[in-house]
Amino acid sequence: KNENSSEMTDKEKAIAKKNEGNGFLSAGKYEEAIKCYTEAIELDATNHVFYSNRSAAYTHLKKFAEAIKDAEKTIEVNPTWTKGYTRKAQAMDLSGDIEGAAGAYQAVLKLDPTNAAAAEALKALQVRAQQQSFAQLG
Repeated sequence: KNENSSEMTDKEKAIAKKNEGNGFLSAGKYEEAIKCYTEAIELDATNHVFYSNRSAAYTHLKKFAEAIKDAEKTIEVNPTWTKGYTRKAQAMDLSGDIEGAAGAYQAVLKLDPTNAAAAEALKALQVRAQQQSFAQLG
């Protein structure tokens, strides 16, 4: 029995829940990960990482609306952290919203012009958008 558990602050308990969630996420147990991140958020709603990680878990489950909502909450809590925009871009792209995804990658590049991953992803999206518009013309 852990004697210190009562002395842990909510922020510390939340970090512990996040770490537990990360273990589930790595193991591909996305529902369990979401439960942990949700508990972490209930303990400390001010930590943007909790929303970001839950967004990733939702994306793995193809629950894109939830993933985008959590990515937007990540951005709201920490607007200068590029990973929130990347999470949003990935979920939007996978849900079929190429324009929305491109906008999110552009936001990353506005914050961090040297972000090669975002620049590459944006380029790939633009190529796919062109291919789709050509396909529609045919």
